[in-house]
Amino acid sequence: MPASACVFVYLMLRGAPTVALLWVATLLTGLSLTLVAKLGFLACGVDGGLLDIESPSGHASFAAIFFGCCALIAGSGRPRWQRIGILGASTAIILLVAVSRVRLRAHTWEEVVCGLAIGFASVAAFAWIHARMKPPVVRLRPVVVVVAVLAVLLNGHGLQAEPVIRDIARTLRISMNVCG
Repeated sequence: MPASACVFVYLMLRGAPTVALLWVATLLTGLSLTLVAKLGFLACGVDGGLLDIESPSGHASFAAIFFGCCALIAGSGRPRWQRIGILGASTAIILLVAVSRVRLRAHTWEEVVCGLAIGFASVAAFAWIHARMKPPVVRLRPVVVVVAVLAVLLNGHGLQAEPVIRDIARTLRISMNVCG
């Protein structure tokens, strides 16, 4: 989240308020969809079938949104080979996050794929709108330095939203009988 705020500030400072607002709208929409999916699955579960989904991966969803949209912003106005390199690097990071969720036994593959689907749908919407704008050319060095500094400073510290989401889902299921 701190890196997302930095991207917003950077876009505003570069004179791209419409891209900055699109950035925020995409993050809020994608994360809201992820939250609704988490609450739905946690409250109501999956009635049989082949899916093993208790809670879609928010990490996978957010990684897809953050790194996918950042790649589109950073690639804007660059030669094709640079855009391909930026998109390739962001895809690798997204996949590493996705694999880590399964390896850490935080989620099943189905939950990770569900999170990625939400994230990539958000990125597709961002890409469609972003392609119709005149985005600024992004200088990569300051962005990479800020993100690296944030990664070092915030290493091991994260927002632990899952217990709160589980409590809300439990309340929806028990008190409000939302699953019918």
